[in-house]
Amino acid sequence: MKINDRTYLLRQNEELFIATLQEFSLKSYVLASTNEIIKKSNYNKGSFYYRFKTKDDIYFALIDYVYTTQISLFNNQNFKVNNLVSLEEIIRLMFEQLKQLYIIDNRYIDLLNMIYIESVQFNDYIRQNCIESQLERFIMRLEIILRRSYSQLETEIFLDLLTFAYHNKNIDFNNNYDEYVENVIKFLITGHKKATTNLSKAEFDFDDIENNFTVLLSKYGTLATSDSENIVYISRMITDQQESIKEIKDKLKIQKITLENIIRSGIKKNLQDYEHLLDLLSLDYAQISYHNLTNLQKIILLTTYNVLLGKEMIIVDYQIKFIYFNDTKVLFNEIAPILCKTSKIVVLEEVINLIPSIYKNIYYINAVGIIKKLQNSEVVVDLIKDIVIDYYDEQDNLKTEYFARKDPIILTYLKDYKIININTYTRLSIDDLI
Repeated sequence: MKINDRTYLLRQNEELFIATLQEFSLKSYVLASTNEIIKKSNYNKGSFYYRFKTKDDIYFALIDYVYTTQISLFNNQNFKVNNLVSLEEIIRLMFEQLKQLYIIDNRYIDLLNMIYIESVQFNDYIRQNCIESQLERFIMRLEIILRRSYSQLETEIFLDLLTFAYHNKNIDFNNNYDEYVENVIKFLITGHKKATTNLSKAEFDFDDIENNFTVLLSKYGTLATSDSENIVYISRMITDQQESIKEIKDKLKIQKITLENIIRSGIKKNLQDYEHLLDLLSLDYAQISYHNLTNLQKIILLTTYNVLLGKEMIIVDYQIKFIYFNDTKVLFNEIAPILCKTSKIVVLEEVINLIPSIYKNIYYINAVGIIKKLQNSEVVVDLIKDIVIDYYDEQDNLKTEYFARKDPIILTYLKDYKIININTYTRLSIDDLI
């Protein structure tokens, strides 16, 4: 069956299309069920299998439709990929198109994220059977431009980080989206090149850090000097996702990768006391499979796993900038104090939002490569200040929300909710300290 034919057949029946989109946007290919699609769409089973011989047929038909929609969104802007020469312009177009796709139907984004977390082999299989996505066209153009001034390794790292940011399940398309895109661009274009050309010289010794939980501000590319057996970088585990999942399954002898399974299996296999980790079982995603977790939740799961392995230092490197501040606050204030009881945890970043609870735990690497502890006098006064509001919602639950200072939605909160406190928080950059 031709590609256009199968997509046409899928779009002929709106209920069938919606049921197919719902099933594949919520579940991986293996877990998705054609029987569920038939049931939810009230489609005749015989007619279904006459048109779509296998699950592959309807899955690829859906992907082709979403990819075609992406391409149309780009073509409507009268750009040609091969004429683009600016890294920043391409990245902006990628994220502008992503938001346009979200506006059409947010489930399209969920489907793209589901495809992203499939295995490398299965993604190759999709590429062999579906049209080329607009994202792939962007990536190929970026690779050509990057190779002019980046090494192969630098190019691969750049593109890996970009696709990670593109498929970030934490993206909030309705709030602070522009800020998120700016953070991605600044991180990749401003900091990446300088750092990756000299990775081996940007190092720190974990013995220089006193606290078990630390925020370390440094230029992108900083590495820790230590025995590789005792140190782990969370970014590498997220990038090598399939390998990480296999490792966890093999070491803990579990089939489903959830936070709960990791904690219970890990505690059983250890002589050391890890009972404090049981507090994490109260998290509402403790029983959710790894593939369905947000990026913050994946970081917490992988960090917990490495704590149970007895790793001496766990480095959450350059991940926080892709996570919204409310989630960062949860990580710093609630999760890290539990995880750092038996391992040192370092959040390695270039820019961090100052939260009172972590102020005493902030270090930075100065211009000559020495680790220094942050002093009050070193904080620059005129940094970006945003608003934090504590308030009671309609059910009298105490809530905290963070906003850009000039965000008009603040007026809604002042009008509709009982405000307890309004304050500011400050964003601190390594550039302000060196």
